[in-house]
Amino acid sequence: MSTWMGSIALFRFLPALGLTACAHANGGQPTSSPENVPSQEVYEAAAPRTLGNTHLVRKECAQATAAYDQARALYERALGAGDVQVGVVLSSLARARACEGDSDGAIANFERSYGIMAAIPSRLPDRVDIASRLAVLLQMRGETSSAPLR
Repeated sequence: MSTWMGSIALFRFLPALGLTACAHANGGQPTSSPENVPSQEVYEAAAPRTLGNTHLVRKECAQATAAYDQARALYERALGAGDVQVGVVLSSLARARACEGDSDGAIANFERSYGIMAAIPSRLPDRVDIASRLAVLLQMRGETSSAPLR
């Protein structure tokens, strides 16, 4: 059986488990209730985030920074300042700022992103990645003892 056919078979069993096809994105919780449906702003934030990824790959640092900052603002407004999506986009924004040569902005964004991820135990890989990127920037400034590892 192909992977595609296996996926179709899996979707047939989801209702029996009390899940929908989108439940994996919500920690296994059903997504049929209105409070689990993402707002329009969450959908709108995906476009500048993807655009930021494209700009960063192309080393178009200023454009990446602007796109990620727009995505951050939309996620914060829709989900709150401490949401994991805000933390993820802050890390991307920090990489874009570092690409621009703005180490102060990059450090501030990495520190804030780390703080968000520290509150979510399952995000350990993100914290390790953020901490390693932050350590490089702090070491370049001679400030490795000030890394905010919690």
